Amino acid sequence: MIRYLVLSIQLWCSINAVFIRGKGASFPYEVYKRWQPAYVLNRKQYVALDMNYDAVGSSTGRAAIFANINIEYAGSDSTMSDTERNTYTDLVEFPTMAGAIVMGYNIPNFGTGKLNLSMEQLVGIYNGTISRWDDTTFATNNPAGNFPAENIVVIARADKSGSTDLFTLALSAVDQNWNSTYGHFSQGVNDTGHPMYWNPSAITYYGMQTRGVSGLLLSFQNSIGYLSVADVQDGIVETALLRNGAGEYMSPTSAAVQKSMDYFASQNPSALTFALANSAASGSYPIAGFTHFILYKTLMTDCSSSKELVRYIDWFLTEGTPRADCEDLGFAPLSPDMTSRVQINVVQQISCGGNNMWAQVMADKESEGKVVDDSWITQVAIGVPIGTIVVGALGGYILLQKFKYWRLLNRDDWLIPIEDIVFYYDNKTNSSNRASSIFGRSAKSLQSAQSDMDRRQLDALVDKVLQWPGKWKGYDIGVRLLEIHQMQNLTKEMKQEMLILRDKISHPNVVKFYGLTVVDNEKYLIGEYCRKGSLAEVLQDNKITMTPDFKLALALDVCQGMCFLHHQHLVHGNLKGAVCFVDAKWTVKVGDWEFLRLLSLNNENYAMTSGEVYTGSLTTQTTSSREFWVAPEVLRAHFKCKLTPESDVFSFSILLQEIYTQEEPYSEHLGTSSTKEVVHAICSSNLRPKIQLDIPVSIRQIMEIAWTDNPNSRPSFDQILKLMKRNNPLRKSVMDSVIQSMEDYTQHLEECVEEKTIELESTKKQMETMMSSIMPGEVADAISNGNAIDHDEEKTIGVICVEITKENDFKDLPSKQKVQKLTSMCNYLDRLVSKYSAFRYSSYGTSFMIIVGMGDINNNNELSVAMKTAHMCLDILTHENIEESNCNSDDIWMMSLSIGAHIGTSTTGIVETDTPQFVLFSDLPEVVRSLARSSDSSKIHISMDLRKALITSNNFSSERSGLLIVRGAEYETFWLTGRTRKFSDSLLNSMLTTRNTKIPSDTPEEEEPLLSPSPKNLAMPAVENGYVNESRPPPSDITKKSSLANDARSNKTDKKITFVNENRAKENGGLKMGNGKAKNMYQRRRTKQRADMLPEVMEVTVDVEDDFAEV
Repeated sequence: MIRYLVLSIQLWCSINAVFIRGKGASFPYEVYKRWQPAYVLNRKQYVALDMNYDAVGSSTGRAAIFANINIEYAGSDSTMSDTERNTYTDLVEFPTMAGAIVMGYNIPNFGTGKLNLSMEQLVGIYNGTISRWDDTTFATNNPAGNFPAENIVVIARADKSGSTDLFTLALSAVDQNWNSTYGHFSQGVNDTGHPMYWNPSAITYYGMQTRGVSGLLLSFQNSIGYLSVADVQDGIVETALLRNGAGEYMSPTSAAVQKSMDYFASQNPSALTFALANSAASGSYPIAGFTHFILYKTLMTDCSSSKELVRYIDWFLTEGTPRADCEDLGFAPLSPDMTSRVQINVVQQISCGGNNMWAQVMADKESEGKVVDDSWITQVAIGVPIGTIVVGALGGYILLQKFKYWRLLNRDDWLIPIEDIVFYYDNKTNSSNRASSIFGRSAKSLQSAQSDMDRRQLDALVDKVLQWPGKWKGYDIGVRLLEIHQMQNLTKEMKQEMLILRDKISHPNVVKFYGLTVVDNEKYLIGEYCRKGSLAEVLQDNKITMTPDFKLALALDVCQGMCFLHHQHLVHGNLKGAVCFVDAKWTVKVGDWEFLRLLSLNNENYAMTSGEVYTGSLTTQTTSSREFWVAPEVLRAHFKCKLTPESDVFSFSILLQEIYTQEEPYSEHLGTSSTKEVVHAICSSNLRPKIQLDIPVSIRQIMEIAWTDNPNSRPSFDQILKLMKRNNPLRKSVMDSVIQSMEDYTQHLEECVEEKTIELESTKKQMETMMSSIMPGEVADAISNGNAIDHDEEKTIGVICVEITKENDFKDLPSKQKVQKLTSMCNYLDRLVSKYSAFRYSSYGTSFMIIVGMGDINNNNELSVAMKTAHMCLDILTHENIEESNCNSDDIWMMSLSIGAHIGTSTTGIVETDTPQFVLFSDLPEVVRSLARSSDSSKIHISMDLRKALITSNNFSSERSGLLIVRGAEYETFWLTGRTRKFSDSLLNSMLTTRNTKIPSDTPEEEEPLLSPSPKNLAMPAVENGYVNESRPPPSDITKKSSLANDARSNKTDKKITFVNENRAKENGGLKMGNGKAKNMYQRRRTKQRADMLPEVMEVTVDVEDDFAEV
């Protein structure tokens, strides 16, 4: 029922409301904003008023009153022109108050005094003739000032405003040249940003409205600009003293403006408004002006609004409260003389519908409070019962609440039983050993715990204001492990206060207080648990990237929390990063605010007591460092004083330094001074932390004004919050900053991964290239793919050794040419190695060894390996595919190569050292090296095993060479003299398919010559009777000796012809011969050994005649 009654009253009031609406100048807006609610309250019992004033600028206000659109009056700082007065004859303009235009400036390190400026200097600054602060005229007016050698940053209004009109009017009154060049005007810049009347070379920046100008002043050093006096009342912007016509430097006070008003009023005895510029009166301020109301004198249609407007004007002209409000904001109310002029010429002349409004106002004043009829009887008859019911219901509700409150006190509702809390371990912010050492032993006090912990552990414990997390009634709570001895005996007032703190103090940036818990008769506070730990820990976490937006969001959260506490008349007293906590959503919350409030109820020295909560168990060093955040006036009083909101402001300024530097304050002094010396300097020498240049300008200014030594000069948290938001319009929350940091970090990781991937691919290619140079491709691929290598597997391979026979000629070459020719040789061999899927096993000076068959998985049988080995040997001597490499054929001719080749089976392995090495576990390398070294120049010396394998291919021709002994084993050797067809994959595949094992006929196909005709082929022996080797006997002799041998065998048919050591074992496919003479039908060639030949390789000559004799 009451609800419906209230709604009905509100509806009736909205229907019968009287409107007083205005719009216009922003210059007096702060005053009008105070006047309107006070007047509505004053008239509330008689009329439902709806008052509103929109500060949109003087020109917009005048345009609205000219059009007569939904307003009763307009506000204007400038006067109406003669044209406007002639056009709108019913409009009347009169002053409501006078205000000063002040000059704000931002000169770093100027000094302690105010800036003194003459009006002539202002003219020079704004017309561009004075452009630097080190101009000598400034030093004349300010002998103690410190002026920088910098250009003056000149700021003006961008919008059309009465402040500009008053300012330029004062400049015109001072300087005739300004008056003739620029005159007085109210316009700023046009739509394209170009100034309408200002000198564009003199003005640096333009600000929208007075707030824009003040923001630019705070943002740019060495700047100057004009503002309304109301915009500098907070003391953030420094203001200059201006020289008046009497030669005095005056501050823009209400009294100085009043002096100007009286001076010009005496010169204009009948005028309603006039200029107040450059007064010659002593004590007057030179740049001032009236702000006006403009309204219709007789054409107003809403007579109720007209009458209330007349009464409103009379109220602020004559009543003491509005005049005091005007003076508080730096404005000057109208003098008695000017008030009388306005009342006689305006207030008493306004009419509506032919009725004089002033007469009706006077009649209403007489009749208000008098009974005009008997309707009150009915109203009382209805109102008394309703009022009785309402009062009774309200009284019953109050009694019920008091009973509930009494029951809460008596049953200790603030006390939370320890058994109701479900504790858990959070390894993010707690140490189980350290917490159990205190809380697990019935929560012993810190003082008793000191005996069990060293100093480092104890300091770390208290620094973190350790919380043990738990769950209580669904809330995440933390038991603060700080015993408060002063709260062991709780009074009724303390219990009441705890209930109020629990139920009333709730804010997103304040740690929620839930109550107390008792363990072994010791009381501990229970508050909201913040999972991320203290703000100090977050700032020291190197894993978190602190961007400027992130730091600003942290500071804003703390500032908003402190604003709320101060609005609740709560002083923190111990604000610093260690007592601000960060929850799981990255919201910063102010903690430990309950201590000072609870301790202040029954303790006059509560400031000292609150400090003992943290310092009672600590060392002197740690205690002193905690005083870095304490205001100097508290330190001087040794904490025996009342803590004030201003002391919290000082602590917040140090906290800003802590946030933006991520270091403990005064850290730059701790290396050279003790903490006691630093604290003494804070109190006696006004020492403050060093401001780093990377801190934003707006934050630096807040810090400097917040840590001033005078508490009365410090701003409130509301002002600080306003400045932080004004200068950082694109502010982000902490969560937004964290997400942005994570996105930046993710992008950085992606870039790192991309770089590392490219680096990995490059390294992998380098590794593959390196591995392919030290082991066959088949083995390298297996290692790269992580496959196991079977070291026991025997494989058929061919081994080629290429030797430079003209070593002496080669050694005589310069080193550079040696390197060039060897490089050329290696490039050519690598080209052939790639062609035959081979592997260059080793290169030692003038010797090169190649393995064939290791990298060819598909064709790794004896015939395939033998054919590839033979083709590769022939390609080397015939310079096959040399045009496809960077090799010069002249280099190969000059080195006169000799080649040895052999095939066999062998196992392989990798020697795992710092540089892995591929090895063959057989004597194949030694045999083939001996074949090459015993070979003639430009010839190919092959083993019997290779020759047998090549017979089935029907593609190669060979000649018998002789017997070679390696490590006591004898090997039949041959010369590889030519081939029928060159190597191709199709040829190899066809031979492997047909497996032609037929012995070549006596008339083979035309052979490819071993070397093409060339004049450089001087190293080849002469061909005699169709044979390559001149030492071999002619065929006729061989035939003869063969026939003799056959005859001898035919004569001894019953006796088997045998050779010495005929049953010797095979090694790698080669025949090991005994130490006796080999029984052979043919003459053995005497091998030509070189001086550097291995000692195991020996010369043996077998006499064929002796063989026949034995047979």
